[in-house]
Amino acid sequence: MSLATKLMQSSLDGALAPQKISLMQWYILAGVEIENQCSPSDLADHIGVSRPAVSRLLKSMESDKLIERNIIGEDGRTRLLTLTDDGREKLHASWADIQKHELCFMSKLSTAQLDALNDIINTLLDGVNVEPSQAEQPEDEPA
Repeated sequence: MSLATKLMQSSLDGALAPQKISLMQWYILAGVEIENQCSPSDLADHIGVSRPAVSRLLKSMESDKLIERNIIGEDGRTRLLTLTDDGREKLHASWADIQKHELCFMSKLSTAQLDALNDIINTLLDGVNVEPSQAEQPEDEPA
């Protein structure tokens, strides 16, 4: 399983290279834009990484002008994440590559194998604090 994960992640990183974003950056862009995870802590929980790791990524992405962190609330401690036009453009431009990547791997499996794989994944994730949308990729390009 680790080998398959590494190979798939490496392949995804290659697919995202033309957009000059990493897989983790894509997860953040998609999490904010598609999954409406608009606070750093919600985003960290959603993509399954530590809050400090997300904070470092957000700082880098903010300096690359891919996201904006806006302060909301009177105490100034709450941040609302939004994509910049450039961040949104990179997300949309990479969408077809992400779908092509997924199809490349999934097309190797029969319908019965896909069903079995989904059952196995659901069994492995049973009782783990993972939202169902984390394990699934949207089928259509975001609006």
